[in-house]
Amino acid sequence: MKKIPATMNITKMSIIEKKNGKLYNQYVKAIIKLKIIIISNLFKVFATSF
Repeated sequence: MKKIPATMNITKMSIIEKKNGKLYNQYVKAIIKLKIIIISNLFKVFATSF
């Protein structure tokens, strides 16, 4: 009987981890997009300044 709640907790944890993983992936993608935008803007500034 004690094994059943343990497996339930494991499945709950894995579901939470998956949700957190998705959020983390979205966060990483957002940072990458921001970095690309910042870098491209810096290049534009350098291109116009020279």
